[in-house]
Amino acid sequence: MVLNMTQTSLSESALAEAERLSLEAICQEDEAAQSRLFAEARSALHNALASEPNNPDLHHMLGLCWYDDPERSDQIRQAIEFHFKTAKQLAPSYPFPSLYLGHFYFDEGRYAEALPLFQQVDENYFEDIGQRFRILKNRELILCCQLYLNPGDIADSELEAICMAYENADEEDRPAPLEIAICIATLTNISQEKKRAMARIIIELIQSLGYENAFLARSDYQHLKQC
Repeated sequence: MVLNMTQTSLSESALAEAERLSLEAICQEDEAAQSRLFAEARSALHNALASEPNNPDLHHMLGLCWYDDPERSDQIRQAIEFHFKTAKQLAPSYPFPSLYLGHFYFDEGRYAEALPLFQQVDENYFEDIGQRFRILKNRELILCCQLYLNPGDIADSELEAICMAYENADEEDRPAPLEIAICIATLTNISQEKKRAMARIIIELIQSLGYENAFLARSDYQHLKQC
């Protein structure tokens, strides 16, 4: 995920080392081991950032190394937001910092801030690089933000359109529709009738895609089935 191709050998080395350590961290089951590896990755990136404080690649990778760390504190949240925002400002035409900043806001329940970032995503870019799964997930997250913010304004047809996109997608381009299932299960400022109708649509999608076994143990899925 290199934003600026004119990198010095120091920044290139730091980015490569951070990516190696991040991949190793993701493969660990122990969260303490994950955090230790992400800390090592951040150390390498900060060393390079001292020489290149305006390098968007370094800021974006730092944002990722904080975002993927299982630890979460106010200080870590501030670091995630700062580095993604900085990378976005330094490389405004590159979509990944905006996308991950949107993911961070979404995770934090800051839907009004996440929504415009998701809406600005250039789907053609991800089509061109062969990451169609991001297009589908981004559309899902847009609908989730809209539902969290103004559920009464969303028609069943909009949810059905997302479901149709899932059904028409190739299996390798189809992420699990987890966020929309959680969203509908947790909505409170909506009529029970409308919630029941949306729950039925999502349950049918999960079953038609063959994902039900993976969802059965989830409390939010069980809540959908009880609507």
